[in-house]
Amino acid sequence: ALIQFYYEVENLFYKLIPSKKENTILFIKIDAIGDFVIWMDVADSLKKAYPEYKISIIINKVCLEIAKSTNYFDEIICIDKSKWLRNIFYRNRFIKSFSKRQLFQVINPIYSRDYFFQDQLVRIIKSKIKIGYNSDYFNNKNTLRGFIKNENTLNKINNWHFSKGNSFYSQLIEKEHNHIME
Repeated sequence: ALIQFYYEVENLFYKLIPSKKENTILFIKIDAIGDFVIWMDVADSLKKAYPEYKISIIINKVCLEIAKSTNYFDEIICIDKSKWLRNIFYRNRFIKSFSKRQLFQVINPIYSRDYFFQDQLVRIIKSKIKIGYNSDYFNNKNTLRGFIKNENTLNKINNWHFSKGNSFYSQLIEKEHNHIME
């Protein structure tokens, strides 16, 4: 409850800062190296799909060298997931770097969303168009398992996060098949 209160205050504060509109589409792809490498075929087509936009990406710091070795992105932003979760000063510096930006669109292409990472980034980044998957929220449940051992409590909190997290998006995409790769 305390962390949720902090997120609400943080969000309110950063929304009050005036921002400048940018012709930028931001992808949030902060999963591990394997899923990032699999996704690179999609990344290769981004410039062709959005030629009039600047393509930016937020990635897990472990994927930096891979992302830099391509010409797929106009801007690469690294996040240290451990620091994001545990270091309030790191988190605030990261959020502050986006507070003066109003992006055209934010896309979270990760199917198994996590309330503490992707959903919080989507929430605080200013954009009218925010797209993600209507997810299985498996990654969120794994994050919560580090703090909550009771399965019933874990499921209740995960369901609440799912509902709250969905509200941060302007569009949620339904999966087309029973089995889906990142």
